[in-house]
Amino acid sequence: MPKCSYCNKDDAENQMTLRTWVGSRQENALFYYCSESCKNAIDEFSIYVNKNVKRFLYLILIVILAFIIFPLLAFVFKEKQILFLGFSIPTFILGIVIRKYPFATPETSNKWGLMRSITVMKYIGIVLITLGILVTVLNLALL
Repeated sequence: MPKCSYCNKDDAENQMTLRTWVGSRQENALFYYCSESCKNAIDEFSIYVNKNVKRFLYLILIVILAFIIFPLLAFVFKEKQILFLGFSIPTFILGIVIRKYPFATPETSNKWGLMRSITVMKYIGIVLITLGILVTVLNLALL
């Protein structure tokens, strides 16, 4: 018997197909659910993903570019502070993005269920925010 796509319990008897983002493309995906509340949670999260995935991808692209540009600037200007800020600011922003949009990979969601993968992604976001703040504080303390 398949597991519930939301809570990951073994007693999922019902299924539904939703058009949602799976990885980097939008397609029809099959979701199993064990209760009406899990069905509603899957449906709401699917709507949230469909509405925000492009914004999420653009923000991730900006963060990746920042991770590339800041070290180059630090190398050109030979400033270690730029390198620290080039790590801390994008890390902080990445944490905010992941906290706001807790989109795990399809494999993770299939293995753990949506509820647990969303929770884990939110915790990862909090860790990245904290790491970004910590590196910034340490950088300012070492000036």
